[in-house]
Amino acid sequence: MNIFSKIKSFFKKPQKESFGLIFQDYLKIRVELQVSDIKMNGAGINFKVSYRGSVVPFWLVAESGITVEKAKTKVQEILAVIAVGLAIDLNLVEISQILKKSQNLV
Repeated sequence: MNIFSKIKSFFKKPQKESFGLIFQDYLKIRVELQVSDIKMNGAGINFKVSYRGSVVPFWLVAESGITVEKAKTKVQEILAVIAVGLAIDLNLVEISQILKKSQNLV
């Protein structure tokens, strides 16, 4: 199951918390996420995400010929996905593993 499916299934379940509370958590988390060491290689993009004292590596498959600017934009988009995952109580390491298994995210 990819992260997008997990997020979608989370919102289909009856929840005690409202969407508004989850969105507030997302906003708080998004501010705390930091990215470093963005590197491009032949297979894609790798970078590190720091969150509350933890640093976790991420690897994303990228289309060939992707520019550095487009890669940085895509990393910012993926940070939004990471923040949503954290807001619904997914583990940062689990999110990294799920995204690594996903194909053509960038």
